[in-house]
Amino acid sequence: MKRTKRVLGIVLAAAMCMGLLAGCGGTPANSETPDSTSATETSEKVLNIATIGETSTLSPLYMIADNRLTQKLLYEWLVKYVDGEIEPFLAENWELSEDGTQLTSYLRQGVTLHDGEPFNILTDENYGFLLASYRKYAELMGVKAHHVPGRNIGESINQLVYDMETLLKDNVGVNIEQNQQHLYFNLWKYHQWGEYTLYYFPVKFVEALNPVLKRISISFICDMANANGIATILDGEETDMVLDWLETAEWDEPETDTRNRLATIRSYRKGKVRRLLKRVEKTSYYKNLPAAIRKYSPKDKWETTLLELMTEGVQFLFPEKPIMHYCYDPYFEEEPDYWPMGLDRQIRIAYDIYDIVTESLENQYNSERQETYDLIPVTTMKISPETDSLFRMEDDYPERFFRWADKFINHISNKEDGKE
Repeated sequence: MKRTKRVLGIVLAAAMCMGLLAGCGGTPANSETPDSTSATETSEKVLNIATIGETSTLSPLYMIADNRLTQKLLYEWLVKYVDGEIEPFLAENWELSEDGTQLTSYLRQGVTLHDGEPFNILTDENYGFLLASYRKYAELMGVKAHHVPGRNIGESINQLVYDMETLLKDNVGVNIEQNQQHLYFNLWKYHQWGEYTLYYFPVKFVEALNPVLKRISISFICDMANANGIATILDGEETDMVLDWLETAEWDEPETDTRNRLATIRSYRKGKVRRLLKRVEKTSYYKNLPAAIRKYSPKDKWETTLLELMTEGVQFLFPEKPIMHYCYDPYFEEEPDYWPMGLDRQIRIAYDIYDIVTESLENQYNSERQETYDLIPVTTMKISPETDSLFRMEDDYPERFFRWADKFINHISNKEDGKE
């Protein structure tokens, strides 16, 4: 699906204005009835809300789907939806340029940050910082910086975005982002994805291993996953939806298939599959796993290849930057019709990539992605007037990770098939 580049209007970053958090709902501290006339009945009420997982970041550009609730609590938007209609919120009004490339929004008066400080990003200071950053980067490229200011600060900043895009051409992307009330250019570029559409690491193969190699394999996948922020498919909200659908939908199938399907669902909910995935998620048997891998003597060709791949994969047990930290949405929207497919849904630990549950998850993913786009690992670079080097993709961690994962997943999947 073609990706539509988000418009970098003069208040693109203004959408990130911090909102106030307030507790609500709950149960009074005392047990008096609503009819009680106690003058001290002033206990605060608290509403506890369950979320799928721990919030990984407070930046909306890097938030995964599981963090949507946190995002809505923290940030206020330029506009809001009321009964399907767009109404002003932080922005009083807006106008679109004739060529449709620039959206100018005008903030209402009196907008403040969470600490009461006035909110204003359309300042001479921000414009000067962006202009100096642009000129410095052009100098590093050996190109003459060309910029014609607009009629006001907002138009001038928009023009700077266009100037930076022209300077960079199609080699590197650029966004304006915000830190507090300061704006800066953020350069970005995609890394190369691997051969698989989804990187599901199946762990069913460990069931056929001898006890020592089984412990080594479980420890390796556990350490690799934890080091890179990779979760199991049990952590996804869509997994419960798929299990419910597989259990309650009407199926035209032989009775034997029905029994097998329901048995698989039970195993995922509270049986063997769930126990193994939880074990892989939390259990590492070795303090020095690389030494354990070197010490093991493989019994056949398949084990030899497995040990070679784990040895190659040791580099991913201690990453400077985990694979999930490359998740960045260059086309971030405040209220998209469909959220992009994050890395957390594309890279996972699974039980069996061929069973009905995993296949259903893949089908659901492929259906949802028709309405949106996949997030691909990205490297970014914040530039300033002090920047002393050009943006370069010197970090090839995602490429190395995917090349190795292509081989590793293919090998352990063949073991599941009984192939050598």
